[in-house]
Order: sequence, then structure tokens, then C-alpha cells
Amino acid sequence: MSAPTDDRRVAVIIEDDADIRHLLEAVLTQAGFDAIATSNGLDGVAAVREHDPIVTTLDVSMPGMDGFETAKRIRAFSSTYLVMLTARDDEIDTLQGLEAGADDYLTKPFRPRELRARIEAMLRRPRHNQAADAPAPAPGAAAPSAPVAPA
Repeated sequence: MSAPTDDRRVAVIIEDDADIRHLLEAVLTQAGFDAIATSNGLDGVAAVREHDPIVTTLDVSMPGMDGFETAKRIRAFSSTYLVMLTARDDEIDTLQGLEAGADDYLTKPFRPRELRARIEAMLRRPRHNQAADAPAPAPGAAAPSAPVAPA
């Protein structure tokens, strides 16, 4: 029986351009991630579902399902950190990406060291599940009790 590999860092890459996909694989592998590369939105969503990555990079302009729709689908079931990497640099594109669920938005050409630094910065701020986001009782507050019948 082996111990769980909680320290395993998985990244999914969703990028249709083979050169950029290979660059991202190299950058993320050098940063200590197990990189799973896909070339389209549908395969990317499936890879996120299968591998439960801590971070996912996502191109916006892909044939078929674009990055905005891909991000929405991933956000429906995953809390992976989403980094959009795209040549689209208009403000409206950035806003759409962030509204679709991206945690960060970088335009191409990007600097690999900056990408690594942004990912490491995100990882320093761990995600919380929704149950953990519920307000905690105030310190010293009594726990709710069942009603007591009068004596």
C-alpha cells in the first residue's frame, strides 16, 4: 500500500499551437509540474476532469470551442487555477476571460519566467472549498442548542 502523492503537482495545458504547447510543457515541467498537454477545448476539459490539476493554462483562440467557453465548462466542476494565455489583448477580452473564471490573463508573447512567477504567486494563496468559505462562529460563541421545554 503506497502513501498518497499529495505533493504531486499536475498542470494541464490547453493550446492549439504546437510550438507554444511544447514551450509550456517545458516551462511547467522545469517548474516541477507533471504537464499534460492538449490541443483543443474538449480534450482540455476531459484532461482537467481526469487529472485534477492544480493549474491549467488555456488559449483563447482555438478552433471549435474557444477558451472562454472552455473556462466556463472547467469552472463548473474544478477549482484549478486557470491562466489564460492569448494573443488577444483588448480590454474586453481580458474582462471576458476573468468573468469566465480565469485567475490570470497573460498576452502572447509571454515571458516564461513571468508565467512561472505568476503561477507560484497563485499557489501561495490556496483555494478554499465552498464549505470552508461558510462563516465560522465567533470565538467564544455558544454552539446552537436544541430548544428546551419549560420545567
